Amino acid sequence: MELALIKKWILLSLCFSLISCGYKGDGDFKTYGYWPFITYELTLPDVSFETGAKHNFDLKGYKSHETSMISIELFSESEHDFSELDTEVELKIVNDLGVTFFYRRSPLNAHFKRMQELKEASWANEYEWDGRYSYENQDFRDRAVPFSLIEMPSQTKSMRYSNFFPSDARSLTLTINIGSVPPQFEDVKVRINLSSGWK
Repeated sequence: MELALIKKWILLSLCFSLISCGYKGDGDFKTYGYWPFITYELTLPDVSFETGAKHNFDLKGYKSHETSMISIELFSESEHDFSELDTEVELKIVNDLGVTFFYRRSPLNAHFKRMQELKEASWANEYEWDGRYSYENQDFRDRAVPFSLIEMPSQTKSMRYSNFFPSDARSLTLTINIGSVPPQFEDVKVRINLSSGWK
């Protein structure tokens, strides 16, 4: 009985290692868990957040559960007021036939500015980057869409913007174009992450 169990674990481990193989694109591709409960994660190399910068990444062999979350993380050694960052960022993901799987071109704080105009919390729309700003007040932080008219977001060392996209193609290319970056944000770096869980 124990021998049969050991064989099953060896077979599962072999399947896991085979599933992990096959990614030929840029960055660090990892899998967590066992099939069918695998989570796929891809972290692309850090790039500079500079005016006019354009970066291309090959995602060939990226595996997913047909949908992935894509996030842009801005990070720095010093704290910044990211709610004031109106730099326009364009991010596009296409397959080898030129079909667009994801496209977003908007100032990073467009969602926050729109909520200020509305004077209430609102989900990000399809044209905006979805960023969750941090607040000192725990009540604001814990909301589904953190926002306050009486308190400005806290300065932080990092900020994440995310969205979902259909990722069922195995041959994808990602391009990011960065617009005008204010001088106070010139020490910021960019990290792009893709992840896809079984649920």
